[in-house]
Amino acid sequence: MIANIATWISLLGLAIAPASNEFSSKNLRHYYDPDAEFHLLHQLQTTGDKTLLHLGLRFSNDLYELADYTVLVEWKDSYGQRLFTDLDTLQLPQYNIHSEGLRSFYKIPLEYPESKPLLILSFHNKHNQNSYYFDIDVNQQRRMGLSELLLVDDSDRPVLRNYVAIDESFNLTAINRQATSHWFQYNRDFEIAEPPMIVRGSRVQPTLSIDSTFTTPINESFALNEGGLYFVQTDSSNLQGLAFRVVDQHFPKVAKVEDMIATLRYFTTRSEWTKLSLAVNKKKALDNFWLQVTKSEQRARRIIKNYFRHVELANTYFSGYKEGWKTDMGMVYIIYGPPDEVFRNASTELWVYNKNDNFGKMRYSFSKVPNLFSNNHYVLNREKGYQNNWFRAVDLWRKGRYGLSSE
Repeated sequence: MIANIATWISLLGLAIAPASNEFSSKNLRHYYDPDAEFHLLHQLQTTGDKTLLHLGLRFSNDLYELADYTVLVEWKDSYGQRLFTDLDTLQLPQYNIHSEGLRSFYKIPLEYPESKPLLILSFHNKHNQNSYYFDIDVNQQRRMGLSELLLVDDSDRPVLRNYVAIDESFNLTAINRQATSHWFQYNRDFEIAEPPMIVRGSRVQPTLSIDSTFTTPINESFALNEGGLYFVQTDSSNLQGLAFRVVDQHFPKVAKVEDMIATLRYFTTRSEWTKLSLAVNKKKALDNFWLQVTKSEQRARRIIKNYFRHVELANTYFSGYKEGWKTDMGMVYIIYGPPDEVFRNASTELWVYNKNDNFGKMRYSFSKVPNLFSNNHYVLNREKGYQNNWFRAVDLWRKGRYGLSSE
């Protein structure tokens, strides 16, 4: 425990403002910023009273390293509770299990008070005074089916993304090393997000049919040779399990012509997209489409590069039970780029765009929805008022001005 909290806060340059000193007031833009100083991924692994926190830390370049940060940890009962009231330092190096280049992995045993299940990690740069906050709601993830399972690669590093490639070798590990894993595979092609101004009543979700099942031992290396959504459990009598997608070798990038056309749904008119989708020679149809829209090969190359970079980032940040570009967050991200401000509480995430001269301040609110296959599934709160800015942003893309992206 830090003995003199006020001294630490002073040294770190952290101003305490009573009206804005809770996690829900912190800008989390770094979650989705490809140019952030570093990126942090996590996964919880639990059984009975034992919980492990796996962290993956990747720096964007060699300008900073972990030694340049003070890492603090706090347990809170809610997102609205004030920060900096009960701090501990987290000595990450003692939990290191693997480091290579700009990446490091850590395994941390967690002991937390039941009354304060919200873990806040904060990284404070000692040189530029930047601070980065991360939330891990242990109880919420337990309620949504937190599992004792973990994917690791052949170097025993945790796979903290929600997808693996076809034929990629990995191990399935469990806290209970004697367990047997029960697998369920779903081949369904999940729906694409509708534009943000499309407001409909609640739609009945179709039944998700299981396409195949099988069992495997724990801690044996293997690979999956068929794509789709997979859900694996050690006890099929409950809802606890681990879900991930098996994707092609290029993912999160989009390389196949059919996939490129699919992701253009947000960029095209309905008739354009239908024509591309039904074309016999899809490569030729796609080439002709770009030239017809842009009137210039140079402009077409620029738009293609930037648009599919956004698709790649959407797949990286938002993939869960379906590809990231198909999600509501992925859709908004592809068209508008990284949000300027991100705020989160237990049930809602708010994105704010306010740094583009073509638009006024825009807010997109997403509600967190329980999902068997994801602990981080958000649905956009749609509004008809989004229509004008949406069409304006798409028009800017088609003119080579890239919506609200910073490129």
